[in-house]
This record gives sequence, C-alpha cells and structure tokens, in this order.
Amino acid sequence: TEVLLFMSSFSPLLIVFALLGTFMQGWINYVVLVGLALVSNIGLAMFFKYAQKREPDEVIVKSVGKRDGDAIGYFATYILPFAALAVSNWQQRLAVVMVLLVVGCLYVRAHLFYINPVLALVGFQLFDIEIEDRTIIVISKKRFISNGASLKVLSLNDYIFLEKNAG
Repeated sequence: TEVLLFMSSFSPLLIVFALLGTFMQGWINYVVLVGLALVSNIGLAMFFKYAQKREPDEVIVKSVGKRDGDAIGYFATYILPFAALAVSNWQQRLAVVMVLLVVGCLYVRAHLFYINPVLALVGFQLFDIEIEDRTIIVISKKRFISNGASLKVLSLNDYIFLEKNAG
C-alpha cells in the first residue's frame, strides 16, 4: 500500500519529466516514465478495488477535520519546482534524482503515504477523524463527514483507512 501510494504520488512528475525530456530523449523516454506513472496508478486502483472485498471495521466519528490541503501543499512545495528545472547534462540530472530521493526518504520516514495529489484529482478527500481511542486518517469519496457518523473503513496501516465503497 505504502509503495503504491508513494509511487502514484510522483506519477504527475514522471509525466512532466517525460514531456520535458528531462532524463532521456525519444520514445524510450515516454515508454519508461509514462509507463511507470501508469503502472503505479493502475496498481493503486487495483489495490483499492481488492481492498473493498475485505471485511470493514465500523467506527463512530467523535470529531472530524479535513486534510485536503496536505496534498496541495505536498504537490506545490515538492513536485512543481522540480518540474521547472531545465536539465541538460548528467550533473543536473543527478542533482534532480538526489533531491527526489531526499523528498522520497522524508515522505517514507514521516509516513505521509496518504498525501497523494492523484487521489485528490480523482475525487478522494482526506479526513482527520477522532474515534474512540485515537485519531485516524480516512480516505473517502465523501465531501463531508459529520460528527457522530458511523463509517465502515478498511485499514491500510495503523492509522490510515480507506472508507468502504470509496474506491
């Protein structure tokens, strides 16, 4: 789950790199970079579809807050500046790769797998939801969740959940 969320979050950048010819030239550029973007997004969609077959947990919402700004901030702060780089030699390409690796390590170590601009583009919302004993993050297609609501959720890890029938 975490790898698919991570890879798909970078898929818009991979497509931009393909269009700009950042790392390679010619058809191989498009096959590799656009191919990686497509595979990661198709894999995530398949995982969400498979996850829907699992038995959900039911949670009662004590309080709720939206987290959609996280995806916008992530995309604007980390991805867009890299797409604007005009790279023409191996040193510049290596520098872009190194910065992407640092961003990737921060993303993984901070467990920010739910922050994904692709999910936002296809209509998912992110919610901070306080339940009985903790606060969780719920990925949902709903635009609004009210206090006291009952949700059926599928665990993606200890604190990130997908709402049943959301994908």
